[in-house]
Amino acid sequence: MKKGFQTAVAIFFSSFMTLSCNKTDAPKADHCGDLQNTSVSMNKNVQFVFSESEWTEKNVLVQTNKYHTIFMLKQSGSGICPDESVTLQYKVLTGNAFQTTVPVVIEGNASWSGGGGKTLTLAAENEGNMKTDFLYQGYLTTDLKSAFGSNAASISSVLSISYYSLGSMALDTAYFKTMFKDISLNMNCKSYKD
Repeated sequence: MKKGFQTAVAIFFSSFMTLSCNKTDAPKADHCGDLQNTSVSMNKNVQFVFSESEWTEKNVLVQTNKYHTIFMLKQSGSGICPDESVTLQYKVLTGNAFQTTVPVVIEGNASWSGGGGKTLTLAAENEGNMKTDFLYQGYLTTDLKSAFGSNAASISSVLSISYYSLGSMALDTAYFKTMFKDISLNMNCKSYKD
């Protein structure tokens, strides 16, 4: 009796495994389209704005925080396929217009809905004065699947440069335009398709 029961269990288990191994899952929907590579950069004629309501990808937002002046360049991306990672690149090329340099904080920040975000530090104030004729650069890679599921994703990217005020907004903005030769944000992702 015991052997008969074991044989029946073995046959049942064997047929169940055969059925489950032969079962094919429906193919997953492919929500990814073409590769997108977009960039935002600052030129010598960049306009400064002092209110977030005026801030676009074509100007630089300037804010103050106690003794620091903060300059921010932004890039937004929407209609992004959440099934593949988004790569953000931050670049800041310094010049050598002044012999005196200042300690600087350079950060790249990515944020998306649901409170998600990542920060990358390219230069920290405690590292000393910024380097002249130097390219600060770094990459952030992030997955948006957990925040957006199978829906089109969006992300905001900000590059900020901060240093102690030189005494006035006119001096701070003149120093910024002279000492930072090239600033850019790049976004690589795939577009979303239905």
